[in-house]
Amino acid sequence: MVEQRIMSVVPSSSNSCTKKYDVFISYRGKDTRKNFSSHLYEALMQKKVETYIDEDIEKGDEISAALMKAIEDSRVSIVVFSENFASSKWCLNELIKIMDCKKELGQIVIPVFYSTDPSHVRNQTGRFMESFVKHEGEPNCIKWKTALTQAANLAGWSSQNYRTDAELLKDIVGDVLKRLPPRCRNQYTMECVYDSVASITAEKKTWRIQVKIIRMWTIPGLPNSRQPFSVEMVLMDDKGCKIHASMRRALIYKFISMLKEGNIYCMGFFTVGSNDGDYRTTKHDFKLNFEINTVVEELKEPSITHSPYSFVPFNDMLEKEYDMSYLVDVIGLVTGVVSKREYIRQERKIRMIVIEIESGGLKMDCALFGNYVDELNSFLGSGEVASPVVIQFARVKTFRGKVSLQSMMHGTKLLFRENVPESIKLMQRITQNSEAVSTMLSQPNASPKYNMEQDFLFLTPRKTIEELKDLKEDCFCITLATIKDIEESDNWWYTACKCNKSVFPDSNMYFCANCNLHVVTTFPRYRIKLRVSDDTDSASFVVFDHEVSSLLKIKCADMIKKHNKAINATSVPREIKDLIGKILLFKVEIKKLNNSQFQSSYAVKRISDDELIIEKFLKLSALKIEFDVPLVNANKFKFCSTLTSPSKQNLLQDFTCVSADKDCTEEITHSKRKRHDSFDLAMESRNNKILKTLKDTE
Repeated sequence: MVEQRIMSVVPSSSNSCTKKYDVFISYRGKDTRKNFSSHLYEALMQKKVETYIDEDIEKGDEISAALMKAIEDSRVSIVVFSENFASSKWCLNELIKIMDCKKELGQIVIPVFYSTDPSHVRNQTGRFMESFVKHEGEPNCIKWKTALTQAANLAGWSSQNYRTDAELLKDIVGDVLKRLPPRCRNQYTMECVYDSVASITAEKKTWRIQVKIIRMWTIPGLPNSRQPFSVEMVLMDDKGCKIHASMRRALIYKFISMLKEGNIYCMGFFTVGSNDGDYRTTKHDFKLNFEINTVVEELKEPSITHSPYSFVPFNDMLEKEYDMSYLVDVIGLVTGVVSKREYIRQERKIRMIVIEIESGGLKMDCALFGNYVDELNSFLGSGEVASPVVIQFARVKTFRGKVSLQSMMHGTKLLFRENVPESIKLMQRITQNSEAVSTMLSQPNASPKYNMEQDFLFLTPRKTIEELKDLKEDCFCITLATIKDIEESDNWWYTACKCNKSVFPDSNMYFCANCNLHVVTTFPRYRIKLRVSDDTDSASFVVFDHEVSSLLKIKCADMIKKHNKAINATSVPREIKDLIGKILLFKVEIKKLNNSQFQSSYAVKRISDDELIIEKFLKLSALKIEFDVPLVNANKFKFCSTLTSPSKQNLLQDFTCVSADKDCTEEITHSKRKRHDSFDLAMESRNNKILKTLKDTE
């Protein structure tokens, strides 16, 4: 067995102590003070186990505050049940306190049944029943019985199974030593012994390790269950060796309050299982499983400084040399957002974003799901996208021959601006070649998957204001409306965190509920409430920073500076008031939670003031043509000039798809139709609808 030896200079209790006592002994003085309990105390002290035993004769019914504090300051409580234990209210109240510490502090409780049957304690029969006859009417009677039953149900020791007290004492002391954290075995040199993570095998359970929790996450339970399924961890020792550890649902209550990601612990007594299956966090052959008698003790002084990351080069993954059954750590620059979408899985809406990451001159796509989308958006909104991103424990997937990364639900961790050597090297490269990086960052965003014309004309349903108020499902729709007024009751801008969510003053700083932290640096962001109308109805549309900035061609901070506005100013600048009377296309989000005839406002996701797009929108609306199939590569095509008359000839001319260049002409020929099936189907459907409409109007 490989051992790790650590020198310390502390008293008889280990340097890992956070408790004053190792063991608290609870006993009935009348029965065992002069024999078994005193012998137990001496046997523990001989093994350098700091033990508390109350030598005072019991006085009254209530235990003292000092005694309660001693129970709280102990890792283990040994309760010696003897025939007259239940006759003492002092002992029973002491037991209630011990069981409370077990529940709230994770204290280990070891029952010892000395010259009494465990079933008598558990069911309050025999001498225990006689004692409770005397306690009848006591207000704590039910609590005493509950505590006795709970304690007797724990794994313990019974003198009925031993020939002599000496044999019983030997086994109890051995059990205590196993349950305590790694002890100082040689008290003269104060040399503590730990096993290395690399040495762990399934041959035994008594492994004792000193490790740092480098990752910890919860696996949710079934949809109708309030309890999590398990808690998963990755542990690392000071040699950088890692091992996975799992805690099943029934044990979470016992350990969860004691563990925290990033802290260092000494742990002992696990069951060891084989580390197999897909998406493994470590390459260790085994993994650890927490048990009811697993020992966990936080360490304050030792430090484990080894990097928690094992970065895998992009080249290894792209050349398919990496075993994809293991999760990976990667570091790189976010060079673009490839796509965003939502889909339904098991009646739940799942958000997804695909980003492009560059490292070492190579690029890979990475799909992020759920809450990771919010984390990434906060990072992108900070404006520091040239900072490296670390993705810890990502999946490596191959789809249609292309290797990409994917987040693992709950287990993956995103870290931005992480201070690791690999991050410093990336930043140095950025500094040396900032122009290339700037170009690299802007390119993916310059050509989104669908341009504005596609979005407003083909991809999103058109609705009047009256129709959008009647919608019953979450969706997006396009509405053409005239701005009638700027509602001045609300501020036209707000103070935002880097995640673009609003903040409020607190403790001479600002608090962001979205990030759940106090921030010092804040940013002004537009938020304008418009009153708009069309021929059917009117409504309030709320337009946010990105769209307002695009519309006004000036950022919010520059607008404030230009007009020298105070922080809480509500007067609307002239540039914003000039929007009144404009006819614009709005892409509006409908949420069924807000869906009613008394809808207060609708959030605007996109705006277009492009006259050509508005003109085409009016033509399509006049023909009442809706597109069920998105037009693929529609940005390569354009419409002819204007609709001059309702004649068949002009209509056909205006809605004939013509080539924007030579390549586009070739694309719509029959010889290349297989490459654009989706586009051809959409175009054929659209043309059939136009022809039918024209025949009906003749």
